[in-house]
Amino acid sequence: GEAVLDFDLAAGQSPALVQVTSDPPGAAIYLDYQPTGEVTPAVIDVGEIGTTDSIGNPLASHVVTLKRTGSPKPAPRTITPVEAETTVEHFDLTA
Repeated sequence: GEAVLDFDLAAGQSPALVQVTSDPPGAAIYLDYQPTGEVTPAVIDVGEIGTTDSIGNPLASHVVTLKRTGSPKPAPRTITPVEAETTVEHFDLTA
């Protein structure tokens, strides 16, 4: 039989992916001010890492910041990932 896609999954069961890129590449990616261990370019699953609020609900948005030696630090960016989709965030570090 064919697999039937179940669209009634609870929130957080499908990955919400963010492709983080930068110019120049090689910047450390921080999610909600915590290091992800990834460097640009990379795809991070913000649904999995997702931070929760004080009562345990997953946050709808996350803050992505980058750090790269020798490059200006870009402004933190608030992203709202979409479950089961990949969004792209590009940071210009050439200022």
